[in-house]
Amino acid sequence: MPDYNLNVHVHEGTNEGPQVEHGQLIVKRQVIPLVHGEALYNRPVIATRVPGFADYDSAPDGYYLTDPNTPTPIAQQRRVPPRLRIEGGRFVTDEGPLFILTRTDFLLVNRVARGEDVTPNLRYWFDLGFEEARVLVFAKNIPEQLGWPVLRPEAFGSEFWPALKHTAELAAAHSQRLKICVCADMQLIDGARDLGYQQDMVYRVADTVKDLTNCRIQFGNQWIKNGFDPRLLQKLEGTGLLFSRGSTAERWEPPTPPLDWSDWDAGRNTKFTDSESLLNIATGNIHGDHRREYGAHPCDSNEPMGFAEEPRPFSRSTDPNLARAIRAEAEAFADAVCFHSTAGVYSQIPGPITERCARNFAEARP
Repeated sequence: MPDYNLNVHVHEGTNEGPQVEHGQLIVKRQVIPLVHGEALYNRPVIATRVPGFADYDSAPDGYYLTDPNTPTPIAQQRRVPPRLRIEGGRFVTDEGPLFILTRTDFLLVNRVARGEDVTPNLRYWFDLGFEEARVLVFAKNIPEQLGWPVLRPEAFGSEFWPALKHTAELAAAHSQRLKICVCADMQLIDGARDLGYQQDMVYRVADTVKDLTNCRIQFGNQWIKNGFDPRLLQKLEGTGLLFSRGSTAERWEPPTPPLDWSDWDAGRNTKFTDSESLLNIATGNIHGDHRREYGAHPCDSNEPMGFAEEPRPFSRSTDPNLARAIRAEAEAFADAVCFHSTAGVYSQIPGPITERCARNFAEARP
């Protein structure tokens, strides 16, 4: 990310109070140091006006740098994510290589389509340091567990596609990307196993978000379980969007040939994300036979061990150290990793145990 010179105004009190100019501020890595120490006790509001930066909507002129009880007075500045592309086998933007920190947020589009306000969700994950939400277009079991109808575009009539675009726009305003997973539970949804229908859905999703810079598209999740064959689907060309065929199943090699990146689902055990498999995929050695026939391309640790308020064998952990290890290993050997959680499955704000794991996940480094 390049440096930006910002004019910073600290309100020593409320938004209506006097403004005190504190000069220029260099912003690096989307973190703004507190420029007025006394302001820690006055709940300062920072007001910035920089092209490409999104306004924070919790205050008219900016946002609170810190809570009075927060010991470290720093704040992140929201910025619309630049478009991704592939160079040298890596995700890159005009600002350089990028490791993508994703989280499960399966029902985010569903909640927007239902008329819910998802900005608290987006703000929560932004504040934790996550930069992408993995969302579903289709689902049967998960929404039904909440007493909701099946998630599919037809369930919302003509309102679904505007809701999808609005979700992406809201995400962009919170410095978030969307990883849009198109096909899930297709074997359980009437008419959804039809190849022509599935292809039309991939094209429709791509056409809806093609003008936005913060989206990438995954054909689907664990295709051998979910009623679609990603090897038969095509990406929509000429959009500038990146596409993946999606994952196969836990510890199964991803479908080939890869498109722009490959997704890997590690086994749901207490081990990490499996560095050997991540490295093999990223270097094009997907079949593990050292041929490297597909060339270097990004590898995304798509759905590793999940986290929850209570442990569940081979599914959910409560161990923040495991969360840290999963993130660190993925960043060392891959190009993206997802924090998977029960709260994220339902697009809910996590409880304290899950939040601790998420913080460790976000803060870990190789």
